[in-house]
Amino acid sequence: MAIWKVIADRITILPHPNATSLALGKVGPFQVVVALSNGYQDGDVVVFAPERSELPDDLKGSYVNSETGISYLSGPDQNRVKRVRLRGEFSEGVTIEPAYVERKLGIPLSTVPLAEDLSAALGITKYEAPIPANMAGEIVPIDAMVSWQEHDVEQFRLYSAEFKPGEDVLVHEKMHGSQLVLLRTADGTVFVTSKGFSRKRQAILENDSNLYWRAVRETALVDRIAASADLATVVVQVFAEAFPCQGPTYAYGQTKPTLRVYRLFVDGVEWSVDQVAMATPLLYELWAPLLYRGPYDLPTLVALASGKEQVSGKEANIREGIVVAPAMPRSGNEGFPLFLKIINPAYKDSDEFIS
Repeated sequence: MAIWKVIADRITILPHPNATSLALGKVGPFQVVVALSNGYQDGDVVVFAPERSELPDDLKGSYVNSETGISYLSGPDQNRVKRVRLRGEFSEGVTIEPAYVERKLGIPLSTVPLAEDLSAALGITKYEAPIPANMAGEIVPIDAMVSWQEHDVEQFRLYSAEFKPGEDVLVHEKMHGSQLVLLRTADGTVFVTSKGFSRKRQAILENDSNLYWRAVRETALVDRIAASADLATVVVQVFAEAFPCQGPTYAYGQTKPTLRVYRLFVDGVEWSVDQVAMATPLLYELWAPLLYRGPYDLPTLVALASGKEQVSGKEANIREGIVVAPAMPRSGNEGFPLFLKIINPAYKDSDEFIS
């Protein structure tokens, strides 16, 4: 998802596909489900705290059901914002009462700077799930002077209009694991890291117990890259999902760490799936399951989000969801690459998972 921060921004109101009394709101890059009875108007300034926000004591009481006394928040102190699904669509956080914001900041809401991180000023912190021992390790800086990419997927409903009618799209299975990033420099130096460490330009030092390094070894990922003449002397950055790592339900039939690739950059330029298949078939063998390629069609995409997983080849459990992207990689109007997710309505997650 988008980078965590507490923001004030103008809300964009979109129709909820499954409820006439609800609407979808886009606040910055985040999706929130709002009741139409709350009176939100397109363009109103709202303050939004995304999932995993830990609210201060003088704010958390605002999210308690007045009839039952039960908090809508999670965590041992009932202060943690969680993602919830309302009539099939995710609400990725909570809005904060304008009066509280104005009291804390000492200025009218109309003068609060938009899109800036307000977490410190409002006393809101981010909850970080403990890193399991098999996903941790000694951290070293990624000191290579190369183009560095990051990867996120955004909510489909917020950005579906970015796709052109009839555009050739790819639908890959969204896997339940942990993001693995591998960088192989032109001189052969290899860095392996996770999503969280990647954002800090940090790598995990190679060791025998680390999930990410074990997945790289088990799949011979570095050798598969080196086997392609087109990749021999260039900078290569690979994004993959490493698994199993977060419980037995999504082991995909595996007992040892493995991975599936979903993006490849060569000298800072993203390759299409077609380029990968042609130039480096050994790497393409590790690609995430492709469920559909064809013209952009909303009913087809929504239907594909449900069903059984195809990673194991045995339909061992339900599919987490899908990721929709243009067949030819491109960015949307807000400048980020178009990778949009639709989550299986039957899937349930937890804020204890490491992305």
